[in-house]
Amino acid sequence: MRTHAVERCSRPPAQRQPDPRPSFVTRRPLLELSVAKERSLREQLHIGEVDDDELSLAISSVLSRGAQFRAKEVEYRTIADEGVLSLRYRAGSVVDAIAGPAMTADLEEQLQAVINDTVLTPSGRKVWRCVMFSGRPVEGYWCFKDEFQIVPAPPEAPRPNVLLAEHPFALDLAFDDSSDFRIRGLRRSRRSYELGLVLDLVLRGGISWTSRDSRATWRTPRLRWGTRS
Repeated sequence: MRTHAVERCSRPPAQRQPDPRPSFVTRRPLLELSVAKERSLREQLHIGEVDDDELSLAISSVLSRGAQFRAKEVEYRTIADEGVLSLRYRAGSVVDAIAGPAMTADLEEQLQAVINDTVLTPSGRKVWRCVMFSGRPVEGYWCFKDEFQIVPAPPEAPRPNVLLAEHPFALDLAFDDSSDFRIRGLRRSRRSYELGLVLDLVLRGGISWTSRDSRATWRTPRLRWGTRS
């Protein structure tokens, strides 16, 4: 009996047909792809604990370049114009501090150190004398604890020759010092302004003063009788 060898034919594998059903791929939201997660430095920079103006002065001593591109946000940048820090405001007050892309661990540590040294750490108290003007002559002395005292003007100081005029006197006031001269000047000016408002309210005749930081002062020109301004 004759036998025949049967050859097994190798057929090419059937090609897989594409699935007509749509495929779902898990992707990150576009907002997360375009906007990096913000890092707040509110606690590290003592936002809400320190005065806003003093905070700005302390930050500017480290980051000297500042810009405002949004209505309620101020950015601080490096010399290379790289964003380091943004202060966010609400109702005129600082509410948060956001680290920028150029913020480093060294810069963050430096900012914390300067705020602690110039704003938070007590530097003693100093006494400042400013000149104010009263509606009546000041001839006596008056002291309130260790906060301030009213002192007559020196004998050589010019005085008006009429009773109802601006009579000079000295106001000695104590304020909290700072190792930063700009913060020191801010505290001194703010203290003298606050005391000036209080004295103007309680003293008969009122008082007035001129700012030592102003370059000009309003004056009424002296007119002859019968002339018009």
